Amino acid sequence: MSSKHITKKVDIVKIIYDLKNKPGSQTLGCWLEGDTPAEVENYNFFQDCKKQLIAEFGIPTYEGIGPQAGYEKAKPKHWIIEYNNSLDLAWWEKDSYTIFLMLTGHDANTLFCLTAAVSEYILPANNNLT
Repeated sequence: MSSKHITKKVDIVKIIYDLKNKPGSQTLGCWLEGDTPAEVENYNFFQDCKKQLIAEFGIPTYEGIGPQAGYEKAKPKHWIIEYNNSLDLAWWEKDSYTIFLMLTGHDANTLFCLTAAVSEYILPANNNLT
C-alpha cells in the first residue's frame, strides 16, 4: 500500500454537512509510518480542517489525544467506531449528533488515516465499547 498525500484542498465543512444528512464517516487520506513528508502534510491538513470546523461550529467540546493514545476521560455523547482508534481528535457535541475529526492509527500504528465523521448513535450506558 502506498501512502496517500492529500494534495487538494477539501471543503471539510461541506463534508460534515453531507455527513450530517447521512451520518457516517469519510476517510480523507492515509499514510504509512515513516513516510515523513506525508505525515507532516497530513498533520498540517488535519490542523487546517480543524480550523475550518472551529470557524463554522465554534470551539470543540474536546480536542487532544484520543483513546488509542491513552485518553480515558469524558467520552462523546454519540459514538462512532473509528473513535476507538483515534490518536488525535476533536469533537463537537450538538443536540442530536456529534461531529468528529480524527487522526486514527491502525495495524499497530503503522497506518494512519485522517477521518471526518458525524454520529447520531448513542451507546447504551452498560456498553464497554469505549
